[in-house]
Amino acid sequence: MSQRGNGGIEDVRPPGSPAADVARTDSVTEPRTRLGRLVPDAPASEWAMRMVLRRIADHDGHGAFVLRWLLWLGLATTYGFAHAPWWAWVCLLPGMVQGPFEVATKVARDAGRPIRNPLLRWASRTADNSAGRFLMNGTGAVGVAAVPLQVFATAWLVPPGEPSWARPVGLALALLYLNSAISSPMNDSPYFNPRNLGGSWVIGRLARRVAGPGLSLLVMAVCLPAPWPGIPLPVMALIMCLPIAITIRTRQTDVLVRAAGDTVEEECLASRQRFHDSLHGELTGAIKSTSRLILSHDPPVTSELRELGLVLPLMLSGTSEMIDEREWVARSGRASMRESVQALSARNFVKTQYSEDAEALDATNKHVALLVLANLIPNAAAAQRARRRRPTAATPPISVRISTSRYGIVEVAVGDSAPPVPDEFWCAAGTSLEGLRQRLRHLDGDLVQVRDGSQKEIVATWRHAQGGMP
Repeated sequence: MSQRGNGGIEDVRPPGSPAADVARTDSVTEPRTRLGRLVPDAPASEWAMRMVLRRIADHDGHGAFVLRWLLWLGLATTYGFAHAPWWAWVCLLPGMVQGPFEVATKVARDAGRPIRNPLLRWASRTADNSAGRFLMNGTGAVGVAAVPLQVFATAWLVPPGEPSWARPVGLALALLYLNSAISSPMNDSPYFNPRNLGGSWVIGRLARRVAGPGLSLLVMAVCLPAPWPGIPLPVMALIMCLPIAITIRTRQTDVLVRAAGDTVEEECLASRQRFHDSLHGELTGAIKSTSRLILSHDPPVTSELRELGLVLPLMLSGTSEMIDEREWVARSGRASMRESVQALSARNFVKTQYSEDAEALDATNKHVALLVLANLIPNAAAAQRARRRRPTAATPPISVRISTSRYGIVEVAVGDSAPPVPDEFWCAAGTSLEGLRQRLRHLDGDLVQVRDGSQKEIVATWRHAQGGMP
């Protein structure tokens, strides 16, 4: 189970970010192993991970939990027919607890209210902490005990005898329970997280590919030597091959996620192209006419307005580079962050005091940094201009700071001399800051406002997305 401002804040997004927020299919990577080339692994991208998290939280419902509970009831029924001893029934206790525990945890999480029950609150917290990072959570820990105990007890603790069908049917139900319990983590969001490619995840991904056949062989080694009177051994061997369905399901999931990602990427590219063509068709004439009027105006206009007349056509023509997000991210990755900050500052007619104490950011992290700066720099510039006593007065500089910590946290901070954003407008619903904060929290980060007297600094943090970072 993986459950898993003032009122004038500008809604500013970096080039290409609308589609990027909906479907980021870039940075799709596969572990570079010989086995990985033979058997494709789970497609790892921000978009794939978000899709899997959404499936688990909003669309899977209680189906898997109810299925495991029904399988457990069927297994308990076969124990009754086989007259199982009390010590075999003890082995069924974790399975008896897991299904209701999973259902109760999801019901409590979906209620949208603070969870008062300490056990359910702990299970919910472990689900939040494990989403996209770990395969184990509170309810899954119960399954770790339930699955092997049920398989072992059915094969060795339930006595053979009449009816002869009870133990084989019980073993099949126990293995179907195993399939359900193991398939959940095998198709969970951590395997689709692009940050989970190195370290122990290399072993985990290899284990995922051979989980079905490997578990079948393990079940045969443990259960086939047990007595199965009246049942041919080939039939029992076939029953013990049921875990192969785990690999079949993971392969199907990977194919569906990969196909969905490719389809969404194509649709995003087509929609970007349509938007670009419409934008140019409607604005090119008006912007060029406005630019000519500004440049030829007599008497001459202010220097700021004249600069705007020069910049507007360049900004419009530059939008063609934003159609293909992968290419745009790759190009933005080749530019330094200082150059990117200077470009954003020039577009917003504000001076910046830039400082950097960061390791080289790859294209993915620079994309996040540009998303942050493209929201915060225009807001800071607007706040500074609003404080000018004379329209012609120079806009005070703003501070831009980028750093990474040895714990793999990236920090981007933008400060200005304007008063802090009032609490009622900070990250208010529908603003760009709200969307930015949600994006950062998805990356194990946050967006906070640090007050310093009458000034403020807005700080964005997230966990470095590069696989080699701790």
